[in-house]
Amino acid sequence: MKNYKLVWRDPDTQAVRTSAVNYSHGAAEDARARLQALGAVVRIVEIPVGGDVPEAAVEELRAGNAG
Repeated sequence: MKNYKLVWRDPDTQAVRTSAVNYSHGAAEDARARLQALGAVVRIVEIPVGGDVPEAAVEELRAGNAG
């Protein structure tokens, strides 16, 4: 089973955040849609079971290169 986490840039503070929970792909898509509706730039990142979002994905959003 694949697991996914979200990484997003908050539209108000520009802070980059990661989800604390793992999602199925469908649930991650739903969560991304909710965050995008609020103006966030969001990525879904596939992770290994028990893993975390790779730092490269976080840095990409910090640099403004994703979206």
